[in-house]
Amino acid sequence: EFIAHFKQDSLKNSAVLLKGGRTFEFERICHQLEKRVHRTVLEINMKALERNLTHCRAQLSKGVKLLVLVKAYAYGNGHKELGQFLEYHKVNYLGVAIADEGVTLRRANIKLPILVLNPEPDSFEQMVEQHLEPEIFSAHSLQLFHDTLERMGVGDYPVHIKLDTGMHRVGFAPEDIDTLLAVLPRLSRIRVASVFTHLAAADDPQEDEFTLGQINLYSILYERIADVLGYRPTRHVLNSAGIERFPQAQFDMVRLGIGLHGVSVNPDGQLEPVATLRSYIQQVKHLQPGDTVGYGRHGRITEPTTIATLPIGYADGLSRRLGQGVGAVQIAGRLCPTIGNICMDTCMVVITGLDVQPGDEAVIFGAEPTISQLAAWAGTIPYEILATVSARVPRVYFSE
Repeated sequence: EFIAHFKQDSLKNSAVLLKGGRTFEFERICHQLEKRVHRTVLEINMKALERNLTHCRAQLSKGVKLLVLVKAYAYGNGHKELGQFLEYHKVNYLGVAIADEGVTLRRANIKLPILVLNPEPDSFEQMVEQHLEPEIFSAHSLQLFHDTLERMGVGDYPVHIKLDTGMHRVGFAPEDIDTLLAVLPRLSRIRVASVFTHLAAADDPQEDEFTLGQINLYSILYERIADVLGYRPTRHVLNSAGIERFPQAQFDMVRLGIGLHGVSVNPDGQLEPVATLRSYIQQVKHLQPGDTVGYGRHGRITEPTTIATLPIGYADGLSRRLGQGVGAVQIAGRLCPTIGNICMDTCMVVITGLDVQPGDEAVIFGAEPTISQLAAWAGTIPYEILATVSARVPRVYFSE
């Protein structure tokens, strides 16, 4: 009834609180209000996040701690908002890529321990001031961080030692361990909070032998480090795919990333999509054979065709790789293929035969097409689809 009688101007410059039971379907009002202000929006379902978190926790053995990654704007879904959500739900650690991400969380009054996975030496002092804990991946970075602690007069500071067991990105390789063991005892201002590694192919059953080899090598190197330290730092190896596929390697803590957002290596798993990227039809055009669509005239019309222009483009995170019919969006329950190139701020899709009009909704990803479908069409991974939704797309957080 509200939707039928709603007048756009009646709520101009107003904030609207929607509250009621699930049976009232207030999300339909939310969608209608979004369309009235003509926005492309990314919706984040906080209840789905909560269910995914609960499901992942249920996979863990008793006493295993949980670190959740909120790097890259929490995979595009908002690191401050998700950081506060995760603190409320009492996870043990947060993980970020760079110090600035951690500082933003601290300024949002988030008190959880925060591991910085890719710290730069220039940020070490700021990290100490904000109580951010660095990943240490080389003897050089270890010495530089200890020098910072000495200069600041700080001691017993937690650091996290990264081992390279086969990813070959960063970390102490097996041949570096002797150097690490020689240096560690004389660096009195640090405390090794954890020793960890990263699995290169935990999601790929064809690489399980390699993954198990990584886990075994990690265990051997960890014991050497613990013997020299005289105490046993926290052990962690598993990422989201590892949590699902290698429960025997949970050790003391696991690192949950993309799994929180509903992306699973198991197509029949219980994780739910969290984010829905919505846009709307801006204009409808009826084209004839010989007409072309978009830059370069790559969308060529061979029969009477109806297209819709949507106000979302590659500057919003819709990859150009999805143009020219490679990708599709959902409109009125049907997948509508793109036509022509994706533009910076817009794209065009084929809607022939659909009874739609300007203002009607278009789903870029969500229940259908899923993030994984979009990634497969674009020849990439779900991480990239989520992380590249740009900051100019408003995030809308809701609970069912």
